[in-house]
Formats: sequence, structure tokens, C-alpha cells
Amino acid sequence: MARLQQRNLECKILTDRKNKIHYISEWDPRQRALTKGGYMEGEIKVPPYPGPMKLTIQTHPTQGKGMEEAIAAEVHPALIHNVRMGLGKREQAKEPVPMTGHWRQEYLIENGRVDILNRLSEFDEGRDVPTQDEVTQMKNNTIILGRKHKELNLIIVQPKQRTRANATEATLTKVIIDRLQEAGKDASLTIVNRLEKCFKGAEFGKNIKQLRLKVDLRDYNTNNLIASVITDPICDNTNMHIGPLELTDASPLKSCTNGGRKSIIVSEQTLPKDVEPIFEIWSGDTQMIDLEKNLVQPIDFQIRQDSIIFLTPCQDRFSGMDWTNLTMKLAVRRIGDKHISNKKFAFRYVAHNVQSCMFCSHNLDTEEQVNLKENKKNGKRKLALKNYKRSDVNKTIFTCPMSHCQSPYSTKDELERHVLAVHGVDIDDSLTKSEMLSGVSYNYENMNVSSPEEEPSFEKLRIDTMNEDRIPLPCLEMSRATVIARSHIQDDTYVITASDMTEFGRWTDTLPNIFPFVMKDGAPRSVPKVDCSTKMEDKTGDYQDKILNSDKEKPKGLYDLFSCFPRLIFLFFVFFTLQIMAFLFASESEEEIPLLQVSSSSFAFSAVTIFAEYSD
Repeated sequence: MARLQQRNLECKILTDRKNKIHYISEWDPRQRALTKGGYMEGEIKVPPYPGPMKLTIQTHPTQGKGMEEAIAAEVHPALIHNVRMGLGKREQAKEPVPMTGHWRQEYLIENGRVDILNRLSEFDEGRDVPTQDEVTQMKNNTIILGRKHKELNLIIVQPKQRTRANATEATLTKVIIDRLQEAGKDASLTIVNRLEKCFKGAEFGKNIKQLRLKVDLRDYNTNNLIASVITDPICDNTNMHIGPLELTDASPLKSCTNGGRKSIIVSEQTLPKDVEPIFEIWSGDTQMIDLEKNLVQPIDFQIRQDSIIFLTPCQDRFSGMDWTNLTMKLAVRRIGDKHISNKKFAFRYVAHNVQSCMFCSHNLDTEEQVNLKENKKNGKRKLALKNYKRSDVNKTIFTCPMSHCQSPYSTKDELERHVLAVHGVDIDDSLTKSEMLSGVSYNYENMNVSSPEEEPSFEKLRIDTMNEDRIPLPCLEMSRATVIARSHIQDDTYVITASDMTEFGRWTDTLPNIFPFVMKDGAPRSVPKVDCSTKMEDKTGDYQDKILNSDKEKPKGLYDLFSCFPRLIFLFFVFFTLQIMAFLFASESEEEIPLLQVSSSSFAFSAVTIFAEYSD
């Protein structure tokens, strides 16, 4: 925070809160009332002044990679939106739609009252948005920023890129042009494109997520500057490239000076790839940077999605250091902006014992060798020939390492000549090798040679007619081919030919069709899904009729006295109680209750009820 004027204007924004920068569409007041969070929390201390003042809050660029031109032009495309929080509900009807000129918000301060001076646009036509309305009251010359009612509810929103927004929406380019024109600076296409590149792309796109606030206090009538201040950097805490590094735990936190012990640091959010574990030396609350040159920083580490795994380095300079009132701490540093995690862990190195080291000799953590496994690569490489060179393919197919091959033929040509000699083929230079080796198969790599004489012979049968009676069922199901290749099935007594199989098919036609879902050759016949109920059909119609008419032939229940007795007792007491109560209400108090008549009638009512149930 830097004070630029003589008056004591202070603006303190709490940067340790979960600040988040949203898109404009997420806070559009024309939509259903939603709150996404990300309110700025802090306070603005206003100096005493006899007259009314105008408070201006605007976005301001901060230090970052590629931000030199934006800082020189004092341009940042982020917008400020004043949310109107009521009693437990957002009053979005009082909020103007965020537009190009909302990179700043203006307020009137008078008699402790803070009124917003809304800048309306064409998007607010037909909406009853006030041009001036009270938002909060000062307490001890202090404006409270927060998320509650009667506080200044400010959030930061970012405009869309030019290619993603509509023609009327606020874009990054429009905001930059508006700021340049408001300041009276050159807003040519070349300047705008150069400033736009400071906030676009994979390298500089994160700059729009970090900014400062510039607060100006002027006399409302004369517009003279009273005081001005620029806050500390504010960033989107949910962005892993610029937000704070929040660590959860680290273990183990002890190693011998010989190093080599595996340690893990766990993070609360996803970690970027440009982070590294570091050791620091602290004396109380003071960092001893001059002594850290004696430390060996970890170099063997891996970055996972939410953790860092590293091997402790060997520390060979510990013996000459005085560690009185000194503490070594383990932290994580982002390489890009040199940001170091706020949470640090006390780490301790123990002198290595050559004879018996607890860490090295006794396998304190594991029985296996300690190392870092390589990270798994995303996706799989397809095993296609296009992924290899032609020379690699030929080498893979035809190369036979002689150290693993027990063949006297060291080259491919020698093996081919041997194959020709074995099969009695005369070597003729006028013929090609493929012509001479026709009918002979061999494998150079495995040294296997086979001849076509070893293969079984097949007989081809041609059927001149398409009579389906002569074609087996499997052939009908597969295709209507006229040529069938079938080898003879031989045994010791009889040779089965194709004509025999045709005769067998004619014989099966005479068999009764008692299995409608089994083919003649034993294969199951497919049934449409809609006809699944037909699987339950049976040619014996008597049993099927019994199943369908089972409701009509259901036997009547038999009287079981033991099962009826508990119900009889229950009904008896019900009728007995009802009659006693009716007699008490209907008769005089001196008249006696006829228990015998009541008991007999109750028993009769109960018996008749049970008999009626069973008769139905």
C-alpha cells in the first residue's frame, strides 16, 4: 500500500480471503438473484473534510510477466461491480448491468452517508435502477467492505474475449479503448492490440486475474484531488498460477544428513507444474537468507496433481554450522513469480551414523529400494505402423539376433537356399525368389519351415441347384453361396460324405416338431424380443390351460379352528366393550348391566363375522 497525497487516506483489502474473479454473466442482475461469492473484505479510512467528497475506486495493473506496457498506460480491463445485498436477499433491481465503463465506481460521501452514483447504459432500459442511492454509512470515518447488509459489497468481474462475446457485451478490447479515451491517450489499433496481448494467451492470460485498486478522494464541487492510494495486489485465490499455495501436510519431516529418504507434501488445491520444494532457515520470525547458501535444495522430486514427492538431498555442510536458535523449514515455491507458501513445516536433519544409521541401515520406511517412479503419461500410443519408421519395421520383422538363435544359417539368403534344397527346387537365377518359394512357408526369425504336403486335403463340392432341401441349415443361415468346401469326416468304419448329410437332412424333416426353438442341427433358433412369451408355449395344451385358468380352479380355504380362535377372542372383546359402553350411556346409573346377555350376543356376533369371512 502506497500513499500518494498528504492526507491520510487508507484502503486496506484483506488478501488472505478467498477472493474470486467471476465473469460478467455470472453476476448479471437481469437474471435470477444469485450470489457467487468473491466479495472484497477490508476497509477505507476517509480523512476528515468539511464538505462533500467524491470517492472513486478503479482497477489498476500490478506487476506480472509481460505487464510493462499495461503498467505504463495504467490500464487493466477488469470491472468493479457493486452488489446490493438486502436483508438476506440480493436486491439486483438496484444494480446496473456491468458494462464497458464500469472499470471504476463513483460514490458521494456527505454527512457520513455513502451514495453510489450509478452509470447506466442501454442494457438498463426498462429497469428501475436509481442513478443515486445509499449503499452504506461511515463508522468513525471508515467504510467497511464486506458481504453483509449495510456494507460496501464490491466484487471484481472480468469481461469476455472479443471472439466469445456478443456485439453489445463488454469485452476486453472495449474496456481498454474506453480507458484510453477517458485518459486522453492514443487509442489506435496498434496500441490497443499491444495492450490486449498483456492479458491474453496461455502465458499472459493470468494477468487479468491479478490487479490492484486505486482509490481517489476528490472535492465533489471543485473536483480537486484530496488524497489517493493504491492497494496491495489482489488476485484470484482459486487460480493455481497466481493464487496462494495452500499446503495441508508433509511427512516424514526427518532425515539423516546422507539423504535419500522419501517425503511427501500435500496441497489443498491443484498444483501447477512450475513449483519446487525448498528448505529455509529461520531464527524465530526472521529468515536467515545468508545461511541458506549452505543448504542443498531438493533436486529429485515429482509434481503430482495435489502433492509433491521428493527425496531428501545429502547435506554435507551441516557439521560446520551452529544450529543454536535456528530452525530448518520446508516450503514450496512457485518458480514463475517466486511466490512461497505461507505454511511451512519444521524439518530436521540428523547426523548420519556410519556404523548403524536408523534411516539407512534399518530400512525405517520400506524394505524396498527408495526411488521415484515415473509419472504415467496421459493416453496410450497406438500400436500402428505409422508410429514407426520403415527401417524399424523391417528390422523388427527380419532381424534375428545370433546370440539368441541356435541356427547355422546366419543370413536370410542362406536360409532361403536351404529351404529350396530341402524341397528339391533347383536354384534358377532367371526366377524370382517368390516364384521358387511358392508353396513353401518358412519363418526366418523362428527357423520354422513347413511344406504344403503336410496340410490336409479338402474336397470342393459344387451344388448346381438352389434347392434348400439339399443345403444344410447352417449354410442357409450364413449365406446363399453355391460353392461349399467341406473336408471328409473319417473314422475307422465309415466315410461320411456330403450326400449322406443331405439324406440326414431329409430324414430330420420327418421328425415331429417338439422343440420349436431348437434347429435340426442342434443349434438354438433366435426368437424376436417381442415374442419372448412364446417360449413358454407347450404342445401339451392341457397343462397350459390349467395355468391360464388357475384363478377359476383355485380351491376354497378350509376351516381351521386354531387359526380362527384368536380372531374370535378379539372380536368378542370388541363387541363386548361396545355393548357395555352403549348400555352405560343409554341407561340410568342405578340399573344393573346384564352381563350374560351381553356376553352371549358378543359371542354370536363374533362367530357370525368369522363365518361370513370364510364363506366368501
